Amino acid sequence: MFHYVARARVGTVLFRTWDEGLRLFNATLAAFPGLLGACVMPDHIHLLLGHGEGGRRLGALMSGYARFRNVRRGTLGVHIWQRAPPPEFVEPDKRMRNLRYVHLNPCRKGLVQDPLAWPLSTHRDFVGLSARSELIVANPERLHAYISGDPSVDPAGTRLPEVQYDRFDFFAVRDAVSAVSRTLAEPIPVGAVRTLLVRAASAHRLLEPGGLGTAALAAIVMMSQSQVQRLSRDAPPRNGTIRDQALAAAVRVVGDARFGPLFPGELFRVPGWGPYRSRR
Repeated sequence: MFHYVARARVGTVLFRTWDEGLRLFNATLAAFPGLLGACVMPDHIHLLLGHGEGGRRLGALMSGYARFRNVRRGTLGVHIWQRAPPPEFVEPDKRMRNLRYVHLNPCRKGLVQDPLAWPLSTHRDFVGLSARSELIVANPERLHAYISGDPSVDPAGTRLPEVQYDRFDFFAVRDAVSAVSRTLAEPIPVGAVRTLLVRAASAHRLLEPGGLGTAALAAIVMMSQSQVQRLSRDAPPRNGTIRDQALAAAVRVVGDARFGPLFPGELFRVPGWGPYRSRR
């Protein structure tokens, strides 16, 4: 395994909004199919690959994101990256330790208190708590216990979320869908994410008597009542297996504070962002 690191120039942050951060994270996953781990931090990124031939793709990722960021901010020609060093070879017996280091970066830097709470790493994907299914490991509970069992989190480790029904409102479901799909919670999404939102709300029985109701949900998500009813027909039974990975993740994390929504706007007021506030 090879460990790649790319750092922002001194005094620079790579992203100031979740929208920018998601753009870099998704571009990273798209550029390196089969990656063994990744984490996007405000001022650097980590990549774990099974080979040492990723330098060219990393360079293309860096330049492509720099162009996007400069156009978005109206700062054409600004250099945001340092020159990336050669990758570090990781001995086979140190691979899990290296993955742990990468996934714990946000915790050790004080951005979050649990690796599950950082949306821009592959930890959620590996333990089956994102919309992606291709990265899930064979034993998610064991992996999370190992990674979270660190003084920066909890020496005893933390538990993966469990489904909790009959306790949460529409906004809790919306927040969960935002987290697992890595999309902004506002405005209400369209397309596949909106469908996921309706199905997750149905799975949590928000359309049943005493819940939000079909008409109210349809108005919020800007769908017809018939569309909402159609999507709710295949609501999974409680305690049953949900075969759709995205829906299973969304239903499971509703109400878990580690899966907060991604809102538009600057991140400089977010707790833990203090060290990055003075950077451009």
